[in-house]
Amino acid sequence: MNHNKTLIWLVILFFCLASVVNAGNITKKGLWHTVRWGETLLEIAEAYGISPDRLARLNGIDDWDKIYVGQRIKIPSQEKIIAYVYTVKYGDTLIGIAAKFHQNPWFIAALNNILDLNLIYRGQKLYVPKE
Repeated sequence: MNHNKTLIWLVILFFCLASVVNAGNITKKGLWHTVRWGETLLEIAEAYGISPDRLARLNGIDDWDKIYVGQRIKIPSQEKIIAYVYTVKYGDTLIGIAAKFHQNPWFIAALNNILDLNLIYRGQKLYVPKE
């Protein structure tokens, strides 16, 4: 029984550390967005302030309805995202952080490669877009 608990905690720790290592795929060449269940290309484009046509062309998407969960969408570097680096404090939630900065929590999650809004931890560094 203790081995199972240890294994579960190691898996949780791995994912937490992975989110720190991958925090914000912001590069000089741009940003990648991982499609989540229920997202549409139009919503993704609007979240990044990009024309959906341009986003589709850049990613070789012929049909806006043909994106899938887990697909990585390239966000062009011309739409620079200038972000704060926010350190998560005890009691913070991603929804609360998003509200504080007037941002969409899913956008912050995408920017930081977070798949579950409930999986942030004290001391974690998050990129939060400036308004």
